[in-house]
Amino acid sequence: VPKSIFATAHAGDVKTFAAGIKLRLAFGKLVISPEHEERVREMTKAYVRVLVRSSANGMPLPSTLRAAMDNTTKTPVESMSFDLDESNYRIPLPRGSDYSVAFDVDLPDYAVPDTAAAPAIAEDAQSFTKKDPNVSAIKIMLFNRKTGKPLPARVQIFNIDNRSIDSANTAKTNGMFAMLAKSGSFNRLVFNVNVPQPRILFKKVKTGAKIRLSDMFFETGKSTLTDDMKEKLQEVLEFLQANPEIRIEVSGHTDSKGNAKKNLALSSQRAKAIVDFLVAQGIEKGRLVHIGHGDKHPIAPNKTSKGRAKNRRIEIKIIK
Repeated sequence: VPKSIFATAHAGDVKTFAAGIKLRLAFGKLVISPEHEERVREMTKAYVRVLVRSSANGMPLPSTLRAAMDNTTKTPVESMSFDLDESNYRIPLPRGSDYSVAFDVDLPDYAVPDTAAAPAIAEDAQSFTKKDPNVSAIKIMLFNRKTGKPLPARVQIFNIDNRSIDSANTAKTNGMFAMLAKSGSFNRLVFNVNVPQPRILFKKVKTGAKIRLSDMFFETGKSTLTDDMKEKLQEVLEFLQANPEIRIEVSGHTDSKGNAKKNLALSSQRAKAIVDFLVAQGIEKGRLVHIGHGDKHPIAPNKTSKGRAKNRRIEIKIIK
């Protein structure tokens, strides 16, 4: 007698109906022991569990059902349920059914995930389910709740014994995952969404910690942010999004060449330009302070070109 009510599912080649992708599907072979007979219900159905998680740390991502539709009857599907203990959705697939399911996924504010193209129009699954009355079909798509755009994912397929039997990448199918399942099969689908983690900006996140950015990211004598500076500031943006309780001070510094008053004004304008950029990206203005110091706080002698280059800088300091 097997440990579970099913023997180990075996894999077979089945033509899928999703955007020309060939996918290896799992078939559950039913083996019922006397003590498990009461647990087996309606074996005219296939069962699929869906878990959405971060590929970075394996933790479940908050997700809610957007829509579930029976494509045969054109009616909503009411039979789905959410398993709070395992953070996944349980979807029963009646024999010969053809379901389309969509989920909205919440991503961390700092995450800038890959976005799939508009969903492809899959072939009619009924052409497959009619050939074999024991086959059910399901299409699944994930959407970024904030942007409404499809989210690509690497999908792992597990059998009843929690053994990984295959995988697929929905980036190759415009965000859509589709599979056929035999009645009596149990499969778990794990959607691994690429959620970039915030980069380490400060070695220690504490009051007084600071980083320095070279003025090479500005054009000479100007405070306009270059594309290189905006790219560098993405790290600061991610840090602030991941640490909403932190406030920072942005200070501008120059070397001692030229007019001192102009240098003071330029350093202040550059610091303000950075603050304005961060505010435009959604950071609360009250978390940001800017100040210009001109040439008052050198960190190297101004007698050499190397020293002056070090003194021309932007400093970002944690003040809370």
